[in-house]
Amino acid sequence: MSDLSVTEVASSLARRRREGRLGRAAAARAYAKLLEHVGSGIFQCVELSPDIHRKAERLLLVADAVSLRAADALHLALAQVSDSNSMATYDHRLGQAARTAGLVVFPRSAVG
Repeated sequence: MSDLSVTEVASSLARRRREGRLGRAAAARAYAKLLEHVGSGIFQCVELSPDIHRKAERLLLVADAVSLRAADALHLALAQVSDSNSMATYDHRLGQAARTAGLVVFPRSAVG
């Protein structure tokens, strides 16, 4: 988990709220709960250091099978550097790239 992940979750909550699929109060509760979990140490937090950026850039330059976007490459690099064996994502491209890198992807529907 990184601050980038928290920002992406906030963006997803806001999009669902704008689309009318999530109420303002529910979005606020979900965001507050996420921050609570991050602050409590439930998630392993990894910061976006220059080394993470360089790894993500290498992933972008060598990815032939999957077209990664910059933020997705950063998420994958964070998982690899933190020695994670799994990743949670609803993004099909990121899920495919993570699986190709040997990570277990949750939910399984994220891998097309």
